[in-house]
Amino acid sequence: MAFQFQCPQGHLLEAEETDGGKTCQCPYCGLTLAIPMPAGIPSPPMVPPTPQVPATPLPPVSPPPIAVPPVAPPEPPPIVGHQRRPKLDVTDEELSFGESKSIETTVLDVTEKEELFHIPCPNGHELEVPREMLDETALCPHCNAQFKLRERSSVEYQRKKVIREEQKERHVSNAWLYWIVGIGVVVVIFLLSLVLFWG
Repeated sequence: MAFQFQCPQGHLLEAEETDGGKTCQCPYCGLTLAIPMPAGIPSPPMVPPTPQVPATPLPPVSPPPIAVPPVAPPEPPPIVGHQRRPKLDVTDEELSFGESKSIETTVLDVTEKEELFHIPCPNGHELEVPREMLDETALCPHCNAQFKLRERSSVEYQRKKVIREEQKERHVSNAWLYWIVGIGVVVVIFLLSLVLFWG
């Protein structure tokens, strides 16, 4: 049966009861941690270490001789005038330094970043959960409160909702402003036509 636990960084993880005591790596932060034993299952009994008998040392073994090929003496640099100039070891890449080359660019796909939601438990502890865990029942690692992970309860959803409401209010106020300006223009045109007609 699966149970939930939390990594030291606060990420909510899930494991089977048989995995208790094993080590794993957190998929969110990469931290290596030991999976805790689930509640109600006793931890395995501690077995005292058995004393080990020292092993008898083996006689030292010398490594086999390695044949080294003879190295030819380096060529002396050419003599120019009274000074010796060193011979330059230059690669084609170094010779083409400064020439314009086409640079290949790599486009990173940032859309594959996992979307995380911050959902508070009934007691206010904020949990970070991936989209795959939405609409599942969770257990808060801080207060052991059991609750359902809903997207509309997340901090991100609440922020989006506030932004949408502000945009709606702005649209309504802009519509009223346009109506007032339009009525003002009609009144001014009407007054100008009266003045021109009677004048």
